[in-house]
This record gives sequence, C-alpha cells and structure tokens, in this order.
Amino acid sequence: PHQRRAGTLCSKLSPKLSPAYDSTFRYAAADWAKNLRTLPQSMILKRIMSPLLWNVYITFVICLLDAFIIKLPTLLPLPHTLLGSALGLLLVFRTNAAYDRFWEARKTWGVVTSECRSLASLAVTFMTPQQALPMLSLTAAFPVVMMSYLRGGSKSQVERDERRMRALLAKEEVSALSSVSNQPQ
Repeated sequence: PHQRRAGTLCSKLSPKLSPAYDSTFRYAAADWAKNLRTLPQSMILKRIMSPLLWNVYITFVICLLDAFIIKLPTLLPLPHTLLGSALGLLLVFRTNAAYDRFWEARKTWGVVTSECRSLASLAVTFMTPQQALPMLSLTAAFPVVMMSYLRGGSKSQVERDERRMRALLAKEEVSALSSVSNQPQ
C-alpha cells in the first residue's frame, strides 16, 4: 500500500464530497495581509476589546497629563526591569502550559478521528451496505457534533455545523440531535 502524508486528504477533499471539510484551511506567513484585514472579526480581539480600550484610554490620559498639565515625577527603571523579568517568566510558564493542553487535545482529537475511521472500516467489512450506511453517517457526524459541542462558537460556526449535520444525517436525526443538550452522547 502507498503511504499518504498527514493532512493531504483534507486539502484534496472538496466540500461536495464531504461536508465535514468545507472550511479546511491552513495559515501561512504569506497571508499576513489577509490576516490583518480579518483582525476585526477575531473572536479573541472581541473578547479583550473592553479591557484593551480601557488601558489605551488610561495611558492616553496619563500621557496628556504629563505632557501638557502637570509634570509627573520620573521613576527608577529598576522596579520595571524586575517586574518585566518576573512577568516574562510567568508568561513563558503559562505559554508552555497552554501549549501542553493544546497538544494533549490534538492527540485526543487524533484518537477520535482514528477510532471513527476504524469503526467505519469495521462496519463496511462486517455489515451489508444497507446495515452499514446508517452507521457510517452517524460515525461521520460524530466528530462534527463533538467539535461543535466543545468549541461552542459563534452563530455563524453553529450554522455551518448545522449545515454539515443536515448533509450527513436524516432530518429526523438532525431534529433529535438538536433537541438534546449533550449532542455527542
């Protein structure tokens, strides 16, 4: 059998073949201009917008006070240097912890997709096509439902996941799925 590199399947599938891959994309350094244009739609920026604007406002007021109204006293740079070093170490530890959590989730997601593929392979091997088809559609829908449940997401992401569900499952299954609170179960 031929060897296939990881990730090539996603890039070759068209949305017509599999609705689960209709938004597969990869970031590249050459896309910096597009990433900059889409920054206002960023979920992270939307979450931190209020504290960010507040800090910019306070900084602006202090700079105006110092420049035009009263001259603020100068401070020694040593406390800032020490605090900057401590904050840098704290940031490194938090970044490493976040990356460890990300990598663990990525490994777990790999297990989920691998198990779904194995289940689909077993269904095709040991069942008739009429028996295997419902199981295959449910197995294909499980990662999408689980991703949507874990991610939460915006209204557009939820709508995209619902479109995927309608493409993968029967109407009765989609309505039954939307009526439960823990959809992956």
